[in-house]
Amino acid sequence: MVLCDAVHRDAGNGKFTLLGIFDRLLGRAVPIKAQFCVFFVLTDCVGETEIGIRIVDSRAGLSDDFDTSPIIDSPPVRIRSSDPLAAIKGVVGMTVDFPESGVYLCELYSGEVILQHQRVVVSGPRAEGDERQN
Repeated sequence: MVLCDAVHRDAGNGKFTLLGIFDRLLGRAVPIKAQFCVFFVLTDCVGETEIGIRIVDSRAGLSDDFDTSPIIDSPPVRIRSSDPLAAIKGVVGMTVDFPESGVYLCELYSGEVILQHQRVVVSGPRAEGDERQN
């Protein structure tokens, strides 16, 4: 799974080109607004299943006091394959309002099983006097 600014698919040969690959986002204000693409490849798929993509705070599940609901959850999509050697490629466009700075996970899942995930570090505006560099 790769997070990027945009994905181009060549009409002639079907190849994908990923533009602006990243694992960090910097926002000017909270909530931190972001638009990006999630590119993924699934292998060893036989039969039919539903998959979805969601973004969760990485702290979810680590504390009973923390809200575990996703920040965004895409509608599930049904995929079908009869060839275990097929590489099923997909792109999902995301528009997300991250509520605060932190570490988030973009998860590709089927039912209760996480198939792939990618960490993204989101940073908002710095507090006055904060000298840290990104």
